[in-house]
Amino acid sequence: VKGIDWYRNLMPFSYGNQITIEKTPGYFTSPQAPGRIHDMNSSIKLLLILRDPTERVISDYTQVYYNRVESHKPVQLFEDIVIKNGVLNTKYKAIQRSLYDVHMEKWLKHFSLDQIHIVDGNILIKDPLP
Repeated sequence: VKGIDWYRNLMPFSYGNQITIEKTPGYFTSPQAPGRIHDMNSSIKLLLILRDPTERVISDYTQVYYNRVESHKPVQLFEDIVIKNGVLNTKYKAIQRSLYDVHMEKWLKHFSLDQIHIVDGNILIKDPLP
């Protein structure tokens, strides 16, 4: 662990009247992130932007698919990755990332629900300033 000073030095400069926001989707699914963030600032307010989990899986697959095509690497059909032996393949990373309840449970061990503001990502895209 590199520590809080190292992490803060990664942030852009901001004036006293500005708020610096860190946007890393991987934090939500990281087993270590909730505890580390809590240790850094237990009263922090968190913004969690989620999208429909099915759309998220399809988007993830599509991005990987096109990257593999452009790199001339073999690709698997969506159905072959998502379904194994007739059941949902929960070992597929895109599905694991979309199991929001599993990840939220870890965050709620460190933060109260009123510290986490959840936003529907689809609504945010359509109407960012309601």
